[in-house]
Amino acid sequence: MKKLAFVLILLLFLVSCASTLQENKPPSMPECVFPPDGSFGLGPEVVLEWRASDPDGDPLSFTLWFGSASPENMTAVASLTDSRYDVSDLLAPGSTYFWQVAVSDGSTSVVGDIWNFQTRANAEPLPPSTPTPVDGAEEVASSVTLQWNCQDPDGDNLTFEIYFGEDFESVYDLKPEALIATTSEASYCVRDLSPYTYYYWKVVALDVWRERVEGPLWMFRTADFGGNHPPEIPHSPYPPDGATGIATEIILSWECVDPDDDKVLFDVCLGESESSLATVATYLESPEHHVVLNGSTTYYWRVIAFDENGGTSQSPVWRFTTVGTGTVASGKTYYVSPYGDDENPGTHELPWRTPAVAVKRLSPGDTLVFLEGTYLLDSDEDVIAPVSGLAGATIILKADDGANVVLAGCENIRAAFDLSGCRYLVIKGLEITHAPEGSCSSVFFRDAISALDAPVEHVILENLYVHHVDEFGLNVADALDLRVLDSTFTHCGFGCMGGPEGSERGWRNVLIDGCYLGYSGWYYQGGNGEGNPYDRPDGFGIEVSEGPVEISNCLVEHNKGDGLDSKAANTYIHHCVVKNNSCDGIKVWGTGSRIENCLVYGKGDGDPTPSPWGSIVIDQVETPGATFEVVNVTVHDPVNETYPVYIGYTGEANFSVLLRNVIILGNLDPVFVGNMVDLSMDHSLVFIPNAEIQIEYAGTSYTSEMIESGTLGEGNLSRDPLFANPVWGVEEGDYHLREESPAIDAGTAEGAPSDDLEHHIRPQGGGFDIGAYER
Repeated sequence: MKKLAFVLILLLFLVSCASTLQENKPPSMPECVFPPDGSFGLGPEVVLEWRASDPDGDPLSFTLWFGSASPENMTAVASLTDSRYDVSDLLAPGSTYFWQVAVSDGSTSVVGDIWNFQTRANAEPLPPSTPTPVDGAEEVASSVTLQWNCQDPDGDNLTFEIYFGEDFESVYDLKPEALIATTSEASYCVRDLSPYTYYYWKVVALDVWRERVEGPLWMFRTADFGGNHPPEIPHSPYPPDGATGIATEIILSWECVDPDDDKVLFDVCLGESESSLATVATYLESPEHHVVLNGSTTYYWRVIAFDENGGTSQSPVWRFTTVGTGTVASGKTYYVSPYGDDENPGTHELPWRTPAVAVKRLSPGDTLVFLEGTYLLDSDEDVIAPVSGLAGATIILKADDGANVVLAGCENIRAAFDLSGCRYLVIKGLEITHAPEGSCSSVFFRDAISALDAPVEHVILENLYVHHVDEFGLNVADALDLRVLDSTFTHCGFGCMGGPEGSERGWRNVLIDGCYLGYSGWYYQGGNGEGNPYDRPDGFGIEVSEGPVEISNCLVEHNKGDGLDSKAANTYIHHCVVKNNSCDGIKVWGTGSRIENCLVYGKGDGDPTPSPWGSIVIDQVETPGATFEVVNVTVHDPVNETYPVYIGYTGEANFSVLLRNVIILGNLDPVFVGNMVDLSMDHSLVFIPNAEIQIEYAGTSYTSEMIESGTLGEGNLSRDPLFANPVWGVEEGDYHLREESPAIDAGTAEGAPSDDLEHHIRPQGGGFDIGAYER
């Protein structure tokens, strides 16, 4: 009996404990996180956020009540498990909103306090006005930039819907089929318009609250498009019109095309008032110009566009204001010195010491000045990996004015600069080479500048002297808006400029201008190039890329590989001298490529051994229907048993090539053009003096008589071009035309450049000369 009683007591105790263990604790009271209770002046995008917890760790769910004007108007708008909710679609300007959250752990609910906030008042945008072309305009080009003025009283960013077309009612009634674009800029370019046609257009402005205001209906009539048409009005400026806080070193840019697809050149006018505009750049071939400006200054500028047939147009006057160092935190100038200290503040008097450390302390818009001296880079911790700037706030790394600044690498470090992922950066005035003998245990030093892990974007490399590095002077996989200006790259083991195939479309919008690219492969790990595992170091050699890539005003010589070898589409090589390189002179692979105003000679660099190389090579083309142009180029290639120029020797894709105003002087072997090539050749001179066959094209042999009879095209010649001093195997030749040259006045102006290799205006006589030089 006692045992039974003990068991009953024990059971009662366990039941009591279990009841105690299962007792639920309620969740905490919800707390307001955002917007703070009583907030006012909120914009149109609001995400409510709150905080709650459960002492038992139970999962929580929430019910959100929301309403305007008074708490009585709140209704349940959401049941959710997340502690945030976007109410942007429920908001109107100038209103008060109330909200409340109930939290439940599944057993117990707790209702929070009622919170409130106010949205700011809103005034609708002003109607769009002041159209370009003006309402009722006549004789409008086939491509035109629509422009208008529109302001928002609250300063909100505006979005514009553009309705456009030939049907009056569709545009007037804002029918969906008439909507051609939605843009945040007060301009939009329409192209390929029909001749002598009325077009109607209307702009609707929307502010951030989606308040809509219609502009009036405008119209214009296009011209009949007979004869030449001027370029469109330059538009889409950077900096945007009226912009403030712009850095003091920027690239001015704009957009402009020609309705006839003529080549367009640009003049830039700049000043501190509209009345003081002065021309600061002329005959620009690209729609951009690099400028260095004063701080805290409002600048005015305009662009004048002109085509090769005399048509001109000009932009409106735009303005922007630069930053002042006293008004913003960024835009400061810091200093680094081999004799500084990284604990210093980075001033001129107390500079930092280590460039790799210094660049990490910069903000967008800042400048780091390298003071005189040699900076030893002897470990991968010394690799300089700059932070990025921003659009309008470029970071600048530069040598002090007049200073000799040397970045000296050793101990086999991978690079002096790693620009992977860098954006909006300028590097100028630095020398990059290996460390002096005795300063390190090894003077091995791989790349001067590399960017292999992420694209480099909006970067300028200017006035650099890169020499005697083991691998590449510039080693880049992916680049967007990269500019290498007025720089020397020489004695780089693997090549002056190159890189592996990129994963993000390769090289795009790249300009190499005014550079020296020479002696690739003549140095490696402290020696004269012996032991170099890279057998054909190019002056310039890149893999398949989207392009465009422009190489201009460069001297390319004595490279143990090719002079210039680009697999990029839309490669444009012009005003270059490519001489005395061991392998191919200029080789292009990608569609849309053009070689213009170039001189190529000295293939083999003094070695007469027969080889598979050519002075001009267009081969291994993979894009069916690809197009290439070679215009006003001079080639001298007297090496035996090699083609001076070969086109389509290998590959299966059909492609087309234009040879115009070209001189090719060989010796024994003809120009070769393969079966898959559609060749257009006019006003060119091909002369192989010691052979009957001048050109092999698609299995047919062409003699001098056949060429001059017009078999291959109009105006072609096959006779001695009579150069002033053609050479091979020595340093300098003179490929100007002698007075009695048959190439003088024998070219065509159609599709030809407006100047020659030396930037002399064409023509100088009665007609355009054939070749790179105008007499």
